[in-house]
Amino acid sequence: MSPQGRPKGETRGAQHEGTPVGFWWSHVPQSRLPGWIEQLLARLEAGAHGVFVDNAYVQASNLPITRTYSQDNTCPLRTLDDGSVPEVSKNFPTREQAFAAAGPRALDAQWIAFDHCWILSCRLA
Repeated sequence: MSPQGRPKGETRGAQHEGTPVGFWWSHVPQSRLPGWIEQLLARLEAGAHGVFVDNAYVQASNLPITRTYSQDNTCPLRTLDDGSVPEVSKNFPTREQAFAAAGPRALDAQWIAFDHCWILSCRLA
């Protein structure tokens, strides 16, 4: 049992001091992103740190975007080893879009852009 009386490993309802989120943001459809971030941040206590890392779009490096659908969601096509070609959302937010999506609890937000990825870090109100 944990000190809070939950079975070991159980985190439901727990408040956490921070979270890293790596290469996930870009796969959440734009319409679901605010709710997804809100649910994640609701699990973090005031003063917690959030760190998000994801791919930046690089013309010569990324698969070409083959379709754009509602709310500017984009899809590259990737052929798998079995020959199937699944369509998977892959979005590339700008700094401004990421700050807006992080919402009003994100204080001291910092954006670091690299050639192939970006980092958004913040402290939560």
